[in-house]
Amino acid sequence: MPRPGAVAGDPNWWLVAFLLGIVGGGGIAARSSAAFELRGETRVCYLRLLVGGFLLGAGGWIAGGCNLGHGLSGMAQLNVSSIVVVICMALGVGHARAMTRPVSRTRTSAG
Repeated sequence: MPRPGAVAGDPNWWLVAFLLGIVGGGGIAARSSAAFELRGETRVCYLRLLVGGFLLGAGGWIAGGCNLGHGLSGMAQLNVSSIVVVICMALGVGHARAMTRPVSRTRTSAG
């Protein structure tokens, strides 16, 4: 028996309404604060966003959930896989920070 879902022709309508409410509410809030602006990006930026989205999805799939699920729910339950994922996320952030930190050049006086 297939699970209910949009592919099977039986979507969870409250999830659809929730998604539409998020998008619609964000649009209303942006328009009311005069911060709504449509803009275009370069092809390189769109490509980077696309690759980043795929990497984010792959990471969530490999880790068995999203970072918030592991960090909040899994850590609260002392779930071993969540502890490993959160440690790896912290190491990844630290590594990315170290790789993007500007190199400081110190001058030495030549005698």
